[in-house]
Amino acid sequence: MSAILHLLLWILATAALMLATYWLVRLLEHLRLRRLPPEERAASLARQARAIERERVRGGGSP
Repeated sequence: MSAILHLLLWILATAALMLATYWLVRLLEHLRLRRLPPEERAASLARQARAIERERVRGGGSP
């Protein structure tokens, strides 16, 4: 029983770490974009949109 609880706790901790990393990357990207001039910000967002569209067309993204 203890091994099962330990495994579940490990899985939960790993998921929490992955989620925290995801949000940290999003926050850092947001802060980086705020410092860019408007033209570079627009270009960066356009690149991101094209990458998302390519991924969606290939079928790798969520619907």
